[in-house]
Amino acid sequence: MAAKRSARPRPFKPPLTPSPPPSTLSSPPSPSVLPTLLSWQFGLYLVIGLAIRFWNFSQSQYFIWDQGRDIWQIQAIINGDFTLIGPTTGIAGFFLGPIWFYLGVPGLLLGGGSPWVLNAWFILVASLSLPFFWLLSHQLFGNKRWAMLNAYLLTLVPGSITGSLTIWNPLLSLPLMAGAIWTLLQARRSLPHLLLSFFLLGLALQSEFAYAVFLVGPLWLAIPWLRSKFKWQEMALSAVVIGVTLFPQLLFEFRHNLVMTNGVIASLSDQSQQIDWATLWRQRPGQLISASSQLLFRGIQFSRGWLIAAFGLVLWWSWRTWRSQRSGRSGDHRWQVLALIWALPYLFYLVWRGNNGFFFDYYITPHFILWVPLVMAALSGLVSLARTTWQKLATWGMAVALVAAMITASIHHLDASVFRPVNRAGLDVMQRSIDQLYDWQLRDDLDQATVRIYVPGVRSEHYDSLLTWRAKQLGLPVAHTVRQANDQVWYVLREPTPDQLSSLFDEWYQEATAGG
Repeated sequence: MAAKRSARPRPFKPPLTPSPPPSTLSSPPSPSVLPTLLSWQFGLYLVIGLAIRFWNFSQSQYFIWDQGRDIWQIQAIINGDFTLIGPTTGIAGFFLGPIWFYLGVPGLLLGGGSPWVLNAWFILVASLSLPFFWLLSHQLFGNKRWAMLNAYLLTLVPGSITGSLTIWNPLLSLPLMAGAIWTLLQARRSLPHLLLSFFLLGLALQSEFAYAVFLVGPLWLAIPWLRSKFKWQEMALSAVVIGVTLFPQLLFEFRHNLVMTNGVIASLSDQSQQIDWATLWRQRPGQLISASSQLLFRGIQFSRGWLIAAFGLVLWWSWRTWRSQRSGRSGDHRWQVLALIWALPYLFYLVWRGNNGFFFDYYITPHFILWVPLVMAALSGLVSLARTTWQKLATWGMAVALVAAMITASIHHLDASVFRPVNRAGLDVMQRSIDQLYDWQLRDDLDQATVRIYVPGVRSEHYDSLLTWRAKQLGLPVAHTVRQANDQVWYVLREPTPDQLSSLFDEWYQEATAGG
């Protein structure tokens, strides 16, 4: 009888699963901050970013009414008149926080009241976003070349240049949102990063309220998901951190009988300021496409078409990331967080009927910080899926075309706004006009000049601040801007007027020159 053979155990082989294709997005460990910022590549990047922002400085700068108002407020703080509120908003009685004014104090002190130095100071403040662009890019992209391309695009796209060189409170949203996004992407493993991100988001409310307000609440509710665990203490601490940034406005509220709260309630309940749903959904998508296209593709042909193509790619990439089987990996989680922050403002804008249906481009000033890496990630993901030669040609062709469109728009915008701007009413022209006015005063042997100022926007406080600054520099009395009864000689200063408003100027000019 044959002996029974014992069965030998076979080694276990797991079922075959398709391995993910190689990708430029493979999630590396979060790079150390100091070595990343001490590299020569970052040094070169920083020099280029700053050089472009200060190139042709005298011709790239404007000085609008908001800046004139801000100088008066900053000077009041220097004189000891401290404030709990900042610039006005589109809601009557509602004010932003005061961080913009207080950040302007060093710039105005350094320049002795010079708007040139103040503008340069604020451009430096905006440039604090550059290190965050670099860190964010290297945190998201495993491939160093893609990371550097993403960082340079974040620095040079039209939205970045416009946001950095337009000197008003939305400028602060660039470094604040860049910092908030970078820290939030690390919040899953670090409570301090979570708290810092909400501190920066709270400060962003003081920069552009109509943007940050749609992020703070939803992201606070999403803390358990962001941290992959629920702890009420973490939510409470985050709420306290946000409250700290709101403290000046809350104190102002208690001192002034809740004037801002009443203003918001009145605005929300005033049906005359709201448009119907049909009108909203008929015009708002176009407004969002137009405003978003200005961030990436401003000034080139088919800018909206390029934006729609980028929008489709970002939607595809976001859907692919959210349904990924590897959602437990930190890399996928980072892209999910980024996609959520990208989507939130748009979702709320689609149901926001206030402000008489108006939507201004500056509402989404910092949103290019989300657009650029998501577009780059979508292109990288698309390229990594290609297998056949034709697929590779098609995906690489799409990637090159879209990146080339962003680079072309960046070059075009830089040429028009920095290298060769046509600036007929900029700060340089304004100063030379006021210097000419004071020269005429000396020529005409007047003790004090009187000037009538016409600007298309009617309000001329920015000219008042320039008149005061130049008079101090020249040792002359500040010119009157209201004609006195005994004035026999006065001067007229006129900003370039659009053709459609020329009749308004003609009427004003007749009154301004009568009797002298």
